[in-house]
Amino acid sequence: MPAGSRWKVIGISREQWPLAMAALSLGGDVRVGLEDNFYLPSGEMATSNGALVAAAVELVKLSGRSVATVDDAKRLLWPGGGSN
Repeated sequence: MPAGSRWKVIGISREQWPLAMAALSLGGDVRVGLEDNFYLPSGEMATSNGALVAAAVELVKLSGRSVATVDDAKRLLWPGGGSN
């Protein structure tokens, strides 16, 4: 992979969480959503995308990394200054 590349893991179903933690520990990014997974790391059914995002935020913090703000994400995804 070229230096400076951004990459992420998208896990499906319950496997999303171990794959997300592996990606975070290797410097990758994660994304979550009910379109890929209905379960929280505990195995409990997620009630919303927000519940999955909250669980992902906890994983990010546990990995020692910080969560990107909306503005951070825009800069990361559109380094040349993409628009809304």
